[in-house]
Parts: sequence; structure tokens; C-alpha cells
Amino acid sequence: ASFWGLSLISIVFYFLSKLKKELWAYYSGVILLIMPYLIKKMRFPNLDIPLTVFITLSLFSYYNAISEKKNISWIFTGIFFGLSLLMKGPPALIVPAIIFFHLIVTKNMKILKKITPWVGFFIGIIVFSLWPFALYLKGRTDLFEIYLGKQFFGTVIKGRGKENTDYFLYLIHLFKYSAPWLILLIIGLIRHFDKIKKN
Repeated sequence: ASFWGLSLISIVFYFLSKLKKELWAYYSGVILLIMPYLIKKMRFPNLDIPLTVFITLSLFSYYNAISEKKNISWIFTGIFFGLSLLMKGPPALIVPAIIFFHLIVTKNMKILKKITPWVGFFIGIIVFSLWPFALYLKGRTDLFEIYLGKQFFGTVIKGRGKENTDYFLYLIHLFKYSAPWLILLIIGLIRHFDKIKKN
């Protein structure tokens, strides 16, 4: 379990160092190391940290696709998105949601007219589909149906161990455990829109 946590920190550190943001690389590494929730998750062999690793890799690949304009980066974006879906299903949908939001904010929606982003997206779907397809070949599609029921209705909508529906469960969870990143996101958006106004 600790391997995935250390991998996450290493990936973030390497990515920021590659961008010549050494100071931010150290800050990010320290913040991740002292986050109680991450430390807690690193002690148990669950899928939350592997999910985070693949989501991070997918978004970093997307950044490379946008900044370096390399088609291969869209392929990696899709592969890591598909692996994120395999890890835990619905939470991985944050990847296309973030990409879409980023394209709107940066006024770069025209990129969706190209085929490469869609190829990456469908590669992600194909990677995820390998599992239900394998179950289909084994005649065990019932397992996939149980999985969908638990993920969408048991965890996402109701939450683990809860009888009543809680539609704000994940939003509350986000604010509770990811406050530093949300603050940085807000600061980043404010700075971005300030630059747009000045230009």
C-alpha cells in the first residue's frame, strides 16, 4: 500500500521538477507527506491511492498533450483514464470532467474538433471494457451488475454503511480532506481570470 503513496509523491515531484518548478515540487511533496488522510490510506491495501496515482498520471499526460502538442500524450491520457476506471469506477470520471472544465476556462474547446482527444477517451473506455468483456466470456456478467449496483447506488449515492441517500457525500468528503488543494485551485483560477482581463 505504501508503494502507491510513495509513487504518487514521486510522480508529482518529478512532474513539477520537469516544469522547472523545483520549489513547488518540494512544497507538494511535503504537503502530501503530512496529509493525515493520505498517511492513513497508505497503511491499508485499498484502491484509493492507486486510483489517485492513475488519475494524476492521466491529468499530467493531458497537460503534456496540451503544452507539447504530442498526440502520443493523448493516448497515455486515455490509458491512465481507463486504468483509473478499473481501479474504482465512477470516481475516475473526474478526469474527463476536469479536462472539459479546463478547456472551457482556457477557451480551448476547438481542440475537441481534433480526433486525438477522442481517440484517447475511447482507448480509456476500451481499457475499462476489457474486464466486463472477460466476465462476459466467462458467463459471469452478474458480477459486473453487482459491481455497478454497489458503486453507483451503494457507494456514490448512499455512501458506505448508510441507509439514507446522501447526494452531497463526495462533495463534503472533498472539502473535508482536500482543503489545501481546493484553496490552491481557487487561487489559480483567480490568477488565471486576472490574466485574461489584463490581456
